Amino acid sequence: MSLREVAELLRCNRSTIYRMLKRQEIPGFKVGGDWRFARSEIDAWITRRTSESVAPSGRGRKSTEHGSDGP
Repeated sequence: MSLREVAELLRCNRSTIYRMLKRQEIPGFKVGGDWRFARSEIDAWITRRTSESVAPSGRGRKSTEHGSDGP
């Protein structure tokens, strides 16, 4: 997949994808000067991110509303 296709899939700006690549937050590789993405790796990445954000018992998400002590 191209960078544009990944941005469309994730419904975000291409600059967001570049930023995520720089931080090594999303799997991708370069072919010449262009970034490419394996659909299977992007799908797995989405699945991991989704399961982290909806983990049971509130695990996987950090609370920003309350201090480190929690409610």
